[in-house]
Amino acid sequence: MIFVVVDSGYFCGICPIYTSEIPPQNLRGLTGTINGVAMCLGNLITNVMGLPQLLGTDTLWPYLLGIMFIPALVHIVGLPFCVDSPKYLYITRDKPDKAKEVLKKLRKSDTLVRRELDELSAEKEKLRN
Repeated sequence: MIFVVVDSGYFCGICPIYTSEIPPQNLRGLTGTINGVAMCLGNLITNVMGLPQLLGTDTLWPYLLGIMFIPALVHIVGLPFCVDSPKYLYITRDKPDKAKEVLKKLRKSDTLVRRELDELSAEKEKLRN
């Protein structure tokens, strides 16, 4: 059960931040809302599946409870394959070279990489003042 609790914390706290920092500037609004929509959709699905006609019976409720392990498992297995956020690397960890390397992987365009590094540099400078 602790497995699901940890995943819920990740999905509700860290995931929205990560999904708003990784995409290019023009997609950040869209990706920022995906997490909220996914959570609402998950609530809808669990409410529907909990109806007595489906899995909301005395004998089937353990299966309903067990279904929540599927997204938790997908998150935990997929997490090691996620790159660090360029913003986190650049501003928090003070590793601009690593941030540039990650941006090159994500953007595939030197122009976008330079532009985003300039934005990160300006944001870091603003935080210092």
